Amino acid sequence: VEACAVPESPRQTEVVAGSYTDSSVRIQWTAPDNTGGDGCLLHSYTIYTCRYIGTDCGDWAPAGSVAAAYTAFTKTGLVTGERYDFRVAAVNSVGETTEAQSVSLGR
Repeated sequence: VEACAVPESPRQTEVVAGSYTDSSVRIQWTAPDNTGGDGCLLHSYTIYTCRYIGTDCGDWAPAGSVAAAYTAFTKTGLVTGERYDFRVAAVNSVGETTEAQSVSLGR
């Protein structure tokens, strides 16, 4: 029996076209090809956001999570005119993706 490992990163993380408003945005992604090994199931996805301060991304903070059956998330409470980056991490029983692809939303 093969032990589970941390899953691969979700793929094709992107802002859903036409989904953003003055205070919200919808992010979608494709599930990773490798969930950590044979028989290793994803539990959820954690979505992280980083709000820019000047030209630098500040600290990454959890924005929310969704069950593994879902591959989209709507982030509310954004500030008009601010720039944000988003990352999605896949989570299984071992842990979460360590290197997640990010997507930017320049507002």
